[in-house]
Amino acid sequence: MLFQVLEHLCPAAISLEMSRFSYRFRQRQRHRWLKRLQELAFALDKAALEGLQRLIDLPFEFKAAQRYARKHRLPLYLTDLSAPAQKYLRQLDHLLETGDISFLKRLGQALWEEPQKHLSLAPRAIQNPERFFLHFNWRWKPEDLRRDSILASRIRRRLRHRTPLVHIGGYEHLLPYPGRLLKQLEDLKPAVIFLWERNPAKEAEG
Repeated sequence: MLFQVLEHLCPAAISLEMSRFSYRFRQRQRHRWLKRLQELAFALDKAALEGLQRLIDLPFEFKAAQRYARKHRLPLYLTDLSAPAQKYLRQLDHLLETGDISFLKRLGQALWEEPQKHLSLAPRAIQNPERFFLHFNWRWKPEDLRRDSILASRIRRRLRHRTPLVHIGGYEHLLPYPGRLLKQLEDLKPAVIFLWERNPAKEAEG
């Protein structure tokens, strides 16, 4: 679906909430990780195995954005900070190396459940953020707001050279709170499209 949305929007450039470190580290380690995962597969259930494979693989957002960028010969900017990916990818590397089956089972199961969990949470968070935050007692960490500030700065810099630009990222950055990404870019009046909507390309026309 994401590729079709990009085809409809016809951006001159794409910004993606993914770091260059995340891309390069996955590319370097992918073969070794998959081989190690295959060695440990006998001790993992199907859901945990699929969840870990998702983490090792490049995200679907990257694949769709890269496919579009290559087809139309336009830039794909990996805009995110490296620190978040450094933490969890190096943790994955350590877990696979040591063969911590108990932890890998829990991590894999959580990763397998994550897409459906966010598909349920995201519309509720966007449509009624106050209720959502009260229910989950959610608090932003200073590093979340710092990250959004840097993302906003990088997106503005890209916009000086290429327009229109599409930024692909998570729903948490779009919540209407001071310091979050959408608030920092609201002077640009960006159009927002959610992939869980029935027909996001049609919504973009409005």
